[in-house]
Amino acid sequence: MSGSHFFCDQCSDRGEPQTVCSVIDAAELARVAVLDVEGVKQAIQAMQGVVPPKGVVFEFILRLRGAIESRYDELLVCLQEESGFTAEDNREVLAGIIDYLECFDKYSEACTWSEEPAIPHSFNGSEQRYMQIVSKPVSCVGVMVPQNASLGLAVIALVSALAAGARVIIRPSMQCAASGALLAQILAQSAPPGGCVAVVNCKASDFLQACLASPQIGMVHYIGSDRFAQGVLSESFRHGKQALVDGEGNGMLLIGDDYPLDKACELICSAATRFNGQTCTSVNGVLVSPERLPALQQSLAERFSALRVGDPRDGLCHLGPLFSGAQAIAQCERARDTQQAIVITGGEARGNYLPATLVVNPAISDEMVREGFFGPLVWLAGVPQKEWGRWMAANRFPLSDTLLSNDADLQQWFIGQSRAGRLCFNEDPSIESMFEPWGGYAPAASNPVSHWIHKYTSTVQFDAARASLGAITRLPRC
Repeated sequence: MSGSHFFCDQCSDRGEPQTVCSVIDAAELARVAVLDVEGVKQAIQAMQGVVPPKGVVFEFILRLRGAIESRYDELLVCLQEESGFTAEDNREVLAGIIDYLECFDKYSEACTWSEEPAIPHSFNGSEQRYMQIVSKPVSCVGVMVPQNASLGLAVIALVSALAAGARVIIRPSMQCAASGALLAQILAQSAPPGGCVAVVNCKASDFLQACLASPQIGMVHYIGSDRFAQGVLSESFRHGKQALVDGEGNGMLLIGDDYPLDKACELICSAATRFNGQTCTSVNGVLVSPERLPALQQSLAERFSALRVGDPRDGLCHLGPLFSGAQAIAQCERARDTQQAIVITGGEARGNYLPATLVVNPAISDEMVREGFFGPLVWLAGVPQKEWGRWMAANRFPLSDTLLSNDADLQQWFIGQSRAGRLCFNEDPSIESMFEPWGGYAPAASNPVSHWIHKYTSTVQFDAARASLGAITRLPRC
């Protein structure tokens, strides 16, 4: 079975051919067809189906799980070539996807909405009109997923939208067009509800233009680089579309004086380098009391220096390549764009390969502190605890913060001080679950932390006479 896209309930190779290359050695990985704006519009127009009841959706989800398992080896090779992640990291991705699909019905049941009470217009006893807050599905969601988690996020978005009662069209990252094509073929193999699902390979700008022009698309969900997030948000607003925006995170980790440094060092090494440091919950910066900094610096430098960098296919390397040479250079430049910080390990890119990089004692105004890294880099700062709040406030993208401490007072202070949507205590924040509630990206202002199924719904108020309200809320949401 071949095909670069899935729409009109079948695979398609319409569009201009484009070569996708491996990030490991730039060898040709696949040739896929790429749709233009008109092609994407036609794919959206073809989505005229009605999402069936959840039981039918769950049956499709189990078929999807089986189809992914049947192409496991092919997917594993493709993911490694596209991402440069180690085989262990990519096996974790696929295991998470399979577990998610296997248990999705239980997850859906666990995050079912509670019934909102009906509220009268007045509480003086004379009112007959009542109000009730309810949720209804968005008509159709257009989702753009990023390179670092293209397949996993595509699957989450796809099944969450269907479970919410919404149709969905997915645009994988262009660097991940090969796994996007595999997903299209897997969908054809697993027979999703007719007219409700599409996957298209195309440029991000063409996808956004088509979604904004389509009366069928009710929501645009962008997951990707901070550079483009503001444009997506403003253009969606201008075209009257709901928008969810998820960008990169700048994860800070704080070490309380009661927490053992050997355990902290092990956790930081993992949290800064898993998936080559390219997740939104990776640890980018660490705050520790000044007197504990020298010991932490020495221990972490030794661990970073011992990590092998190279071809992740040989099974001996801990770190593979970043997505591009330009990205590796940009991260090195950010690490050195400082008046006072010192690069202790790494800091020199070789093509798109970058060793684990440790930077010590940046200034609070440095870009690395305010915006973080996207790669295997981390900064350490020796700062008194009374100053930690200022450093956390300097973070422009507080998506996930971590505290290593069992001190109850410090934990309460941390809860009150952090602006992040995800707070992690005494655990590696880069280890995520496929069932994670998502959101909390501060600059979006409209994307609170919530379960994925809830994201693809609209919250509305019903206002009617008490007798009518009971009948209305029993109608199917559509």
